[in-house]
Amino acid sequence: MKQATTLGDRIATARKAHELGTNQLARLIEVSPSQVTRWEADELTPSPRSLVSLAQHLELSATELFELAGIPVPTDAASLPAMLRTSYDLPPEAIADVQRYITRVAEKYHREPSSGDSN
Repeated sequence: MKQATTLGDRIATARKAHELGTNQLARLIEVSPSQVTRWEADELTPSPRSLVSLAQHLELSATELFELAGIPVPTDAASLPAMLRTSYDLPPEAIADVQRYITRVAEKYHREPSSGDSN
């Protein structure tokens, strides 16, 4: 598969891979179909909120989309709690739950199996 070189290419490739039409994606992202068309033609850059929504619906890396859009992405660990707070209006205890869950998942997939491990 050809690697996308522009943000528009990446969006179009992912949309087609998910077998979505322009109108379907527009409804999911809550924008007009003409906006999706202009994004894919690299005539218009999606807003940061639209980039996050595109990443979620097209199963893409938000960081990759932001980089392709030329928008700097913070790399500090504090950005996750800030994103959870601003995007989802989560209280501090919910953010702590999410961080604990992420830690458990990371440990599950990055640990070395021991010889007597039954998991």
